[in-house]
Amino acid sequence: MKRFLVQGISVFLGFTFWGSGMAKLFFEHKFFGWMGPVWLIDELTKYDLGFYGAFIAYSQVVIGYLLVTTRYKLLGSIMMLPLLANILMVTISLQWRGTPYVICFFLILNMTLLWQYRDFFRPLIDEGKSNADINRRTPKTWSGHLVWLTGLGLQILAIAVSYYHWPLSLGISLTGLVISFMSFRVDKNHNRN
Repeated sequence: MKRFLVQGISVFLGFTFWGSGMAKLFFEHKFFGWMGPVWLIDELTKYDLGFYGAFIAYSQVVIGYLLVTTRYKLLGSIMMLPLLANILMVTISLQWRGTPYVICFFLILNMTLLWQYRDFFRPLIDEGKSNADINRRTPKTWSGHLVWLTGLGLQILAIAVSYYHWPLSLGISLTGLVISFMSFRVDKNHNRN
């Protein structure tokens, strides 16, 4: 049950932020996602912060992708903290009502993820001393990392393609997701040999 909850939180946060970032960056915002606003970059451009808005959107894509594919959910949840803090400050600064509460809910979910991986933080605090719990986790391989990275690269490619051919860009994005999920199988096959 605990593993299912952690995976579920990771996928929920990942899909929420990956979809939100893709929707902000896709041509005419034609990407599915339930969290907005898709016009954030245009809104921030009024304050000469359009580049910052694009940075937030690309950060959402990468961090959300880390979480939705669950391969790097610890790294994604660590990176999610400053992302959420930035989004929270923007929404408070622009006096958006309700949005800060939603962001606080996401912070609670993210802290739940981080709590599940608290054993990983001990070596950081102890500066390199070993931790038996970490050694029991499934090892990741370079082959698996490359397969996952290929999937992430396809997400970035899909954004560019969306300006020319929207259905193709969705196909590229979904193909990238499938490829990244295959990284677990690559690890399993590599570790079996």
